[in-house]
Amino acid sequence: MPSPNLSITHLVGNQNNPHVTANEAIDKLDKALCDSENIPISTADVTLTSAQALENMHIKTSGTLTANRNLIVPTNKKLYLVEHGSGGGFNITVKTAAGTGVTLTPGQVKLVYCDGTNVIGLS
Repeated sequence: MPSPNLSITHLVGNQNNPHVTANEAIDKLDKALCDSENIPISTADVTLTSAQALENMHIKTSGTLTANRNLIVPTNKKLYLVEHGSGGGFNITVKTAAGTGVTLTPGQVKLVYCDGTNVIGLS
């Protein structure tokens, strides 16, 4: 059974080669805390894939916005450092599909937390 938020595989009793599972778990945790993903946004809202969301702490948008847009994250509990790197002068709101979110103005960087329902600004 994987962990509830990052989907990291748990070790099981009497497992053969537990170091393989442990090393894979450490690698996933390392990516979730340290990796970055560039997300192009322009003419429509964007929903992060599970891999994009769970494997990256830093999310930077790019592209030229044509209106205010939503960056939709999964409902997993997780911290994100979001950087509004898109041009066009419009705002980006980081939110879950059904919850409330945090709005970033052009050039702004914010630490946000998804509590499983809503996205909350921490900085």
